Order: sequence, then C-alpha cells, then structure tokens
Amino acid sequence: MKYGLLVDFGAPYCNYGDYAQSIAIEHLYESMEIPENEIIQISTKELATYDGEQLLLPYSYVLHFLVSPEDGRVALSDKITPVFLGASVEFAMLLNSYSLDNFFSPGKGWIEMFRKFAPIGCRDEFTYKFITRLGIPAYLQGCITNILPHRRDGIYKKVLLIDCPSEVLPYIPNELLANAEVLSNAEYIGNLSIQDNYIKIKQRYEYYRDNAALVVTTRFHVVTPCNAMGIPAIFTMRTFDKHSEDIRLDTLNPFIQLCSSENYSDINWYPQWQDFSELKTHITQLAIARIHEVYKRHTATSQIREFFQTRIDEYESVKNTELAYRTRLRDYIQKNYAIPVRGRFYIWGAIQLLCDGNNVVLANLVNENNPNLEFVGWIDTFKSGILANKPIQKPEGLFLAENEFVIVAAETAVPDALNRFNKMQINEKQFLIISNTMIEEADLKKVLAQKEE
Repeated sequence: MKYGLLVDFGAPYCNYGDYAQSIAIEHLYESMEIPENEIIQISTKELATYDGEQLLLPYSYVLHFLVSPEDGRVALSDKITPVFLGASVEFAMLLNSYSLDNFFSPGKGWIEMFRKFAPIGCRDEFTYKFITRLGIPAYLQGCITNILPHRRDGIYKKVLLIDCPSEVLPYIPNELLANAEVLSNAEYIGNLSIQDNYIKIKQRYEYYRDNAALVVTTRFHVVTPCNAMGIPAIFTMRTFDKHSEDIRLDTLNPFIQLCSSENYSDINWYPQWQDFSELKTHITQLAIARIHEVYKRHTATSQIREFFQTRIDEYESVKNTELAYRTRLRDYIQKNYAIPVRGRFYIWGAIQLLCDGNNVVLANLVNENNPNLEFVGWIDTFKSGILANKPIQKPEGLFLAENEFVIVAAETAVPDALNRFNKMQINEKQFLIISNTMIEEADLKKVLAQKEE
C-alpha cells in the first residue's frame, strides 16, 4: 500500500487553503519518515476513478470533494482507503440549498462509508456533533495545519494584509502600514501544471513564514497555518459571507485574535505569539496513530477537546453572517425595486455552490422581497455555458436596460465589476455588491499618502 497526497483540487480558481492542508499532511509524512517514492500525488478528480496501487489517503478537507455532482452520492475508488483526520461539512453551511439530513440520508453512501472507516476525525465541533448524531464514532481533531513547524527565530518586518476587508484599513497603526503588503490567498491557475502549481503554493506559505511580522486575514487557512509557524496573526470576519453559519470558527485556535466590524477599534495590533506545542504534539501523534491504526484515541482526543473548549464555549456568541447578507439585499431591493416594480437581474459570479440543481438561492432571496424581479442569467469572466438552467455570459456583453440590475456575488470579481460599471456609467441603482470588498494595493497607497499629508 502506498500513501496518497492530494495536490490538485480540480478548479481553475485556486484557493490556497485547500493546499495548505496537503502541505501539513506532507509534513506529517516527513515526521513519519515515509520515503518520497512511497507517496503518490493525486487530484480530487481521481478520487472516484483511481485504479493504481492501493492507496492510504489521509483526508483532512471539506467532504464535498467526495461528492458525485451527478447524484450527490459518495464517489470514491475502491483502491483508496481514506483516513479521516479533519473532515468537515463546511460546504453545507454556504448559502445554498443543501440539507445535511438529506445529503447524508440512506442511499447516498455517506453513512456506509463513515461506518466502514470510523472513527471519523473532525475539523470542527459542528461536524463532530452531526456525525455522532448519525450513530457513527467520531472525535474532534481540529485543523491539520495546526501541526506545521515553528519557523526559526529572527527579525521579521512585513505586515501581510491577506484578503483583508477594506473596512479594517483605517484602524491599522501608521507604523504597521509603512511595512504593509497586500496579498491574496487565491488566484487562477492559468497554464501551470499540477506539480508547478503545488510548488508555487508551497512557496507562498514559505514567503509568509520567512517574512511576516504580523498577518491580518479573513482566510482560515492563512491564519491557522501562519499561527502554527509562529507568526502573530489576526482573524477578521467577513461582514458579508456566503456561510449561513461559519462552523470553522468553533475550533479556531483560542490564541488567535478574532475580530469583526463591530470591534475593529479594540484590535490589539501588536499581539504576542503564544506557544501551543503541546497541542501540535497531540494532533501529530493522533494523526500518525490513525494512519498506523494503533493510535491512543481516548487520551489524545480528550486533551485536544480540552484545549479547544474555551473557543467552543464562546462560539454561541459569534454573530451569524447570514443576517447582514440578507439585510443588505433586502434594503437594496426595497430602496430601488420594491413591489410592484417589475425588473430583471443578473448575478455576477457563476458559483456552483450557490445552486442546488436549478434552484439558485440568491435569486430566491431576491424574490422573497419582490417576486416581480426575474433572474435572467449569470455574468462570469472565466466561465461559459449554462448553470442552473441560466446562461453564463462574459461581462463584455453586458448591457443593462431600465429596471435591470446586477448583483455581484463573486468576491474576486468586485474590482473588475466596479471598473466596468464606472466605464459604462451605470448608477448605483443598477448594481449591488453583495460580497466583501477587499483591500487593494491602490487603497493602501491612498491611505499612506493621506497620512503623510
């Protein structure tokens, strides 16, 4: 039996966070002294079709990579034996129409697979509770990226603003802004090979490790691995989020400062990194024990749970982001397209996870406020074809007639959309930015220039 490592996640738009978990598993293999020739790199597209030598695959990701898009059933090759280390049902917390109870109903294959490969290690408390309610043995592990090794002691100067909300910028002290750098932890792969893309992403995390004095980010798989590497980090919640419930937060490392738009003024911009090497040891030993199937679960899992308990206890007070999302949409429609107005609208960002078959949840939210508004299609720079029975068109072909408007749902599309709206002289009545607006390099330069005046 060989050891598997996921190094590609099957999408042209590359979220580095998925790969961060693979980087941690690769580090785990190094700790186990597994030779490179015993490790087979595969992609998520191969999970259902892999037909090579029997593969043991540590799985510490969201579970939707195992879903067949055709029927929602588990799609996993018999040649792959998964070891669930930090599984999560986070995908079902997005603003879509997935029902967990329906998704894991008999006949879908999930319950059978979980029972076969139990106990199931879970990344978050929510997933743990859900799986145990199904009568399946499970335990809480937390995110695998917590085990990444601490960097060397040194002098680090850069303040990295990684997919950071623009609203936080005025609160950052001048001396930190002087050393700030704006980055994103996601981008389109382009023509890179799978291997070259994986190497590039590893180098990005090495850049964080080797340069950052402080990281401020909305990305869970930036703040968690950076904190593991010894970088002081601040996690800023998105004001408008596609999560109806952000279950990742219930096992965010309690030492990481968590903030939202309601308490930006209270942020400690000079946090001291706190050692949690004992937790790293527990997670590492537990993961290795699971892979060897001779682990000591009763001791290690209780210690891990004890460590996360303060964050779990505090989780109920975390503000639900769906309310802000719905409120902004409602206010926009009531102001500009209230009943009995008739109109048409597009959604910028052909996002599969916002759909359940031909049911588009964002369109449904619009129609809850005014059923006379017709969803006519998608706008997307990088996609084409049909999604949820609606056409996808390029932004170059966009023309808005009277009582037509655009909802920008894709976070990465905001700068391009605003630029195009400006050139088309489209007024604010005809578009709504429902996603977050992140700090861009121009924003940073503008603020720095204003502070120098």
